[in-house]
Amino acid sequence: MAERGRKQRGGGQKHASAPATPASHQIPIILAKQPSTERPREHVAPRELFDPSSGSRKQAPASAAPPRGPPVPMQLAPQRGVSAPTPTIAARREEPQEPQEPQFSAEVVKLLDNRLVFQDTAKTLLSETQSNFLVVGVLGCQGVGKSRVLAALHSSHPHIFAQQGRDTIATAAHQTSGIDLTVSPERVILLDSQPLLSISVLDWRIRTDAPLPASTPTHEAAAEIQSIQLAMFLFAVCHAVVVVQDSPDPALARLLASLEQLHPSPTEFSFLPRSESLFQADRVFVFNRAAPELFSSPGRDALLSITSSLLDRSPRPGRSEGSPCVVLIPHASDAVETTSKHGRGPHVNHNQVLASHGSGHLSYASCILDLRQKVLATPRRLLHGLALTERKWLQFAAEVWVSLQRAASLREYAGFLSDGAAA
Repeated sequence: MAERGRKQRGGGQKHASAPATPASHQIPIILAKQPSTERPREHVAPRELFDPSSGSRKQAPASAAPPRGPPVPMQLAPQRGVSAPTPTIAARREEPQEPQEPQFSAEVVKLLDNRLVFQDTAKTLLSETQSNFLVVGVLGCQGVGKSRVLAALHSSHPHIFAQQGRDTIATAAHQTSGIDLTVSPERVILLDSQPLLSISVLDWRIRTDAPLPASTPTHEAAAEIQSIQLAMFLFAVCHAVVVVQDSPDPALARLLASLEQLHPSPTEFSFLPRSESLFQADRVFVFNRAAPELFSSPGRDALLSITSSLLDRSPRPGRSEGSPCVVLIPHASDAVETTSKHGRGPHVNHNQVLASHGSGHLSYASCILDLRQKVLATPRRLLHGLALTERKWLQFAAEVWVSLQRAASLREYAGFLSDGAAA
C-alpha cells in the first residue's frame, strides 16, 4: 500500500512539472537553412562577439579573403548616342601642345585702322615659329596705283587688295584707309598703306571731326604729320618699300627728304639693340603708267637723272647701299580687260602683249615680272639685328608705331607747321 502511494505521488509531481503532450501535436524543428533571395556579399566585415571571461567584445575570425591589389579605375563602355567624356583640365595641361601654324588664307586684315590705331588682328595670319619671312610695304600719293602694284607681288591672288572703282575715282576719294596686311603662301607680308598728302584724307578728318593730337592744333598739320609717321613706320619695319609714282612728284620728294631730317632720337627707341638708323628698308622706285616715250633711251636717261636726286634725299638704309632700283611699268589700258572675279576693278590679262610705242618698250607682263624679281629677291635679313618670328615682328611693329607717335622731333615739326599756318 505504502509503495503504491509513493508511485502515485511521484507520478503526480511529474504530471505537475511537465504535462504530457500527444505526439501528433508536437512542433517540428526545422534544421535546414532557408535559401536567401538576397545577393551574396563578397567581403563581409567580421562580427563582434562578447567574451564573458574578459567582459569585452572580440572580433570573430574572418574567412580568408582573396588578396586585393591596387584599385583599378572602372571603364564604362560608350553608350550609343553619348559622346566620350572630355579630358579634365589637369589632363589637358599634362598633354604637350604644339604651336598651331596658321593655314594660308587669302584674307586682308587691318594693321592700322582708319584712325591709325594699331590692331592685333593680324596675328591670326602670322606664325609663331616662322622666322624666314619678308615684309614689303608700299608708299605713294593718291591714285597712282599703289594697291595694284603691291597686289602684283602676291603669287596666287594678284587682285587681293581693293582698287579704286569708277565711283571712287569720280568722287576723288581714297580707297585704302590706314594699313592693310596680307600674307602670301611664300610668307611674304604685304602692307598696303593709305595715300600720303591726300586731300581726301584731310577732307575725311574734317568731316568726321577726327581728334587732333595735342601738338597739332589744325587738321592740315595733323594730316602731314600722319603721312610722315606712315612713311617712317614702313621704312622701319619692312625689308623693302615700294615707292609708287605715275610721274616725278615734287611734293613726295619733299616728304621723303623730311624723313631723314626728322629722324627720331635713338633714345626714343630703347627696344632696338643698336643705336643706328631707324630706316632699314631697301627702296624700290616704281613709275606706274609710264608714258611710252619714257621707254626710249633719251626718256629713260632723263627719268633716271631725276630719280637719282630723289634717291639721294630719301631715307638711307642703315646698311650698305646697293645700286638704285627703278622699275618702269607701262599703262595697262591697252591690255585686254575683263571684270574681276572679286569685283575689285578691272582684271588685266597679263599675257596680253602691249603694242610697242618705241624702242625698248616692254609689255605690261614683263615689267610686272621684273618688279617681282627685284622686290622678292630682297634678302630676308634680320631687322635691326633682332631674331624675330612673324608674331614677334607684329609686337615689334606695335612698339615702333607707339614710339613714333611720341617722337619729340615730330612734335616740334607739328608746332612749326601750326605757326607757319597761323602766320
